Amino acid sequence: MSKHNSPYLLSIIDHIEHNRTSIVDEWVGSKKLIRIFSAYKISLKKFESTYGLSIVEYFIATTKEQNNSNTSAAMKKMLYFFLERDITPKDIFDIFRILQGVLIHSIFQISGVKEQALSYIDELKQILQIINFVNTKIFLIQNEHIILANRLFLELLGVKNMQELNKKYLNTLEFMHNVDSDAFDVNNVSSWLENMNEHKKAFKADIFHHKYAKTFTYNGRVTVLPDTKPPKYIITLNSIEQSDESEDDTSEGDNQTNMKDFYNYAEFEHMLAEMQREAKKSFTPIALIVVDVVELQKINDEQGVEAGDMVLGEVANDIRSHATQSMKIARLEGSRFGIIMPYTSQQKCYEWCYFLSVELNKKPERKTLSLTSVDESL
Repeated sequence: MSKHNSPYLLSIIDHIEHNRTSIVDEWVGSKKLIRIFSAYKISLKKFESTYGLSIVEYFIATTKEQNNSNTSAAMKKMLYFFLERDITPKDIFDIFRILQGVLIHSIFQISGVKEQALSYIDELKQILQIINFVNTKIFLIQNEHIILANRLFLELLGVKNMQELNKKYLNTLEFMHNVDSDAFDVNNVSSWLENMNEHKKAFKADIFHHKYAKTFTYNGRVTVLPDTKPPKYIITLNSIEQSDESEDDTSEGDNQTNMKDFYNYAEFEHMLAEMQREAKKSFTPIALIVVDVVELQKINDEQGVEAGDMVLGEVANDIRSHATQSMKIARLEGSRFGIIMPYTSQQKCYEWCYFLSVELNKKPERKTLSLTSVDESL
């Protein structure tokens, strides 16, 4: 176990290990889980006996930062199980969200945890880092051909099904560019996959996302599905950033996620203090405006981080297009943006906020806008 694990975390893990059977029973007995599995005509009893305990044990081993080959193999098989049945990312998210809820309920049965929840906050956050495949693009390769993929991967490449994918990409991995692996060879995929799996190497690659018409850089990993001959390699991709390649384009539409002209949180705090001092000298009032994309976490969870980045980019563009030179704009932490606005009349300040709010909410994602008059006597 990692030396960084606290006594709080150790007691929580011990509790989960001791109660893992009842946790699985409560999870698979959830009405929502029953509805999901019923829609896909999947036997809950078979799922429970095959994967139930393995998933919780894998989660425990991961939290302990232990490498357990048996639980890891079970997770790979479950991943293949989800892919074969074409379970949607949203349903996979719900399956694991239900497990999170069961775990929280179980953890709160430990004496003192519920009453001292704030003391346990870091441990609870670590406990809830449950594996979920919502934002992950996944595909399987066998004999140098992609044989299976999830919907997010098909969406990434702009195809509707496997037949269309294999027709569009004659060379299996030709959609991956700038791969940071010396051994990568689009004409010898099997050798590269074997090498990456054997040495447990991660890689980065630039891939053009057809839905968002942008190039993103992805972190990738290669593992092999146990007991398969010829081997079936599982490739997982998670986006980490928009590629510099796509930022070279000068059009506004292709520069949506570029917020380099925005202050960061620390700079914004310093700027606010400076402007307060100036406001006190000049008797010019200033307002603090905070825009919050309240659904950002839900968008990231259900649609992927690329979708969340696109929404943030659209909000940034709306703010940028309405801002005047005297305003200071920042990208704050999480889902929020900050604006410092010097104003000459309250009416004009309210009107500016109103028109920005109208523009922001022309798109379906809900945003809130809060306005605070900063006391320049501070």
